[in-house]
Formats: sequence, structure tokens, C-alpha cells
Amino acid sequence: MKLDGERTGGSDRRKTIAALARDEARRLRHPFVEVEHFFLGVIGEGGFSARVLERHGIGMEAARAEIARRLPPGTEEVGLGQLPLTREVKKVLDVASDLAEALRNDRAAGAHLILALLRDSSGNVARACRRLGADGAALRRELIDSLDKEAPPAAQADALPFFRRLTDRARKVADLARMTARGLGHEAIGAEHLLLGLIQEGSGVAANVFKNLGVQSEAVRVAIVAQLPPDRGKAAPETLLFGPGAVSAAHRARTEALLFGHRYIGTEHLLLGVIGEKEGAVARVLQESGLDVERAHKEVADHLGLDTKPPDDSIRVPVPPRRGFIGSLKRLWRRLWS
Repeated sequence: MKLDGERTGGSDRRKTIAALARDEARRLRHPFVEVEHFFLGVIGEGGFSARVLERHGIGMEAARAEIARRLPPGTEEVGLGQLPLTREVKKVLDVASDLAEALRNDRAAGAHLILALLRDSSGNVARACRRLGADGAALRRELIDSLDKEAPPAAQADALPFFRRLTDRARKVADLARMTARGLGHEAIGAEHLLLGLIQEGSGVAANVFKNLGVQSEAVRVAIVAQLPPDRGKAAPETLLFGPGAVSAAHRARTEALLFGHRYIGTEHLLLGVIGEKEGAVARVLQESGLDVERAHKEVADHLGLDTKPPDDSIRVPVPPRRGFIGSLKRLWRRLWS
């Protein structure tokens, strides 16, 4: 699916979304802009990402009602001046900007912002989406896959940035995947081989996620092997390249790493990239094993220390952004002499 609604004017779209977010903050009489306002700004902008949200049951009216429940309106009207951004909003904007730069795609501003807003499955926007009936994992997967389709063709050169960022354990997983494919005489490395590599490596975050979710790694390994094409009985090519499935998994792993604010790609990101497959042998086997993609993402977030938010149904009291020491002195000076 192409990002047809967001293919031109990336910076213009970001400005439009930011302006709409400020309008939403003023409508709710909030004197600063929060992540929830940016969420409403993306919906109000009406591009590709807004249509994806609509397909997942999230429209403007319902979203506004949920945000007003979570962030109760203020009591005083807010002026037309520039509203400050909270620290959390600045972090989201940084992540979205890094994503656009790394993926060499400045045209999907709404998609980058929604992914940045959903990067923590326990975050405020993710919680709001769940209350509105959306499956966060499916929503995130559709947006990441859409960005993946904007990438260059599945060629080995396309995977080079991925390999440069691999940690030692993740590189070992890639080597194990290559050895498995070579041993079976396969002509390319697939997502199935990467999953087998993750299981064989056995000591990284991915292995702990499987364990914590009650997924039997050995049963998954046996089921995946049964799904693979039989040994062709002849030698594999001298140089084994990533096939389309593995390239897509690599793209998703790199995107997930960026969303966590990481410049490296570890086994945890590889796991999220591989289980993001919607169809094929990996998807079938993992579904039969009872793996919940959203819970897997949350397990990774737990491991990385991102899951620190209050319960789903809590009403949040927004905290205004900190103001600098010089600004505080100026306001005190004006107060004394006014």
C-alpha cells in the first residue's frame, strides 16, 4: 500500500499537523501541546495515516472524546500565542525525524508521527487507541509495512545499513540463519531462517521474550523446519542473499530499533521484525503457537525499561513543560514591575 496521501511536501505536512495539534490544545483550553494533541492533529490532517486509523475504527469524533476524557479541558481560554511543546512531544518529534532521515523518506510525516506515538505500547496514545477498539500491533504493522513498500527493491545493497548496525548477538543470528539456509541448499535467506537463528542463538532478549510469553521455542523450531522446502540435494550459491521475506524483516527490525531510539539492531529488534510478518510460514507457525504480537512488543519494551505508564483507564493530569531559568527570571522581573 503506497503512502499516496502523504507523498509530497513532508515538511509542509509536519507544519500542518503541528498547527492542527496546537488548535486542538486551544480547543481543550490547554496552555501547552501534548502527544494527544499531535495524535488528533494527524487525524485532522486527513492523509494516509488518518485513513489507516479510520480503517482501525478511530475517527476524529471518537478520538476527541477519548482525549478529552484522558486530558480534561482547562477552565480558561488560551490565547493565540505560540504554545510550548512538552518534553514528551519533543521526544516523539525527534524519533519521527530520525525515522524519516534513516528511511530516506520525508514524505510520510503522519506515518512517522503515529509510529513514534505508538512506539511504547503502554504510552498514552497507545492506551487511547486500545480504548477505541484498535489493535495496536496490527496498526503499527500496517504503517511499518507501508513504509517498507516505499523502500528500494529487495536487493543485497538495500540490506547493508541493516548489517552495519547489528550487535554481536544479532550478527550471530544472521550467521546461523545463513548456515541453516546453506545446509538445506536454499538459494536465499528467508524470514524462516532468521527465526531459526533467533531460536538457536538462545541467549538474547528474543529468547527471554519467548520464555516469558510461554512460547515453546523447540516446538516453534520443529514447526518451522517442517514448513521449509526440502533439502534440494545440491550446493547453495556461494553468496547467499536475503530473500524478500528476510529483507522485509530487516526493514521492520531497523524501523523498530529507530522507534526505540536505538542506533543499533539487537536480537529484540530482529524478533519484532520477524514476527511482524502477516502471512507465510512464520506467521502461521507463530499464530498456532499462541504468540501475541502486541504482548511480544510489550515484553521488549519492558526489557528496555519503557513500560512505566499508569493503568489504561487513568485520567492523566498534564504536566506543563519546564521553563528555563532565564525565562523564570524574566517573568519574575515583569511581575515585580508590572
